[in-house]
Amino acid sequence: MFSPALMIGRRYAIPVDLRRRSVQAEGAPAGMSADLAGPSGSAAPRPSHGGHDRKKVKISLHTLQQKLGVFEDFKKTCDQTLKLITTQANPTEKLIKEEFEKLHQFLRDEEAAKIAALRKEEKQKSKMMKKEIEKISREISSISDAIRDTVNAKRTDGITFLKV
Repeated sequence: MFSPALMIGRRYAIPVDLRRRSVQAEGAPAGMSADLAGPSGSAAPRPSHGGHDRKKVKISLHTLQQKLGVFEDFKKTCDQTLKLITTQANPTEKLIKEEFEKLHQFLRDEEAAKIAALRKEEKQKSKMMKKEIEKISREISSISDAIRDTVNAKRTDGITFLKV
């Protein structure tokens, strides 16, 4: 296969190897540029002063037919490439979507696990703090009872304390 023709302005160039083969096989017809296309992009021969020579017209026609064949082959190659691109793109898109769905599911699972761990830790810490509060409340109650008992005992002894 050959590489795509280069686009220069609005004129397409024939691949170099095909130009060389055509010129070598047929000889460069008079009135034609070496790249098979004149400034307007036409490959038609320029009229010579003596009129058209049948051989020159035949060579020009053959050259144009070769050029047409090259472009038709290139168009077929482009069509096949387009089909291949489309054929490959559809399953690839599906695979990408499946992979991202797996990733999303993994992230949802991770989120749920992290939240569950956080709730469990919160519950444990809350339970521990409630136990600490109960313990401190018992201590406060015990100390308050001790203070009250001490105040009551001293009153019976005749000593008065200032209430706090």
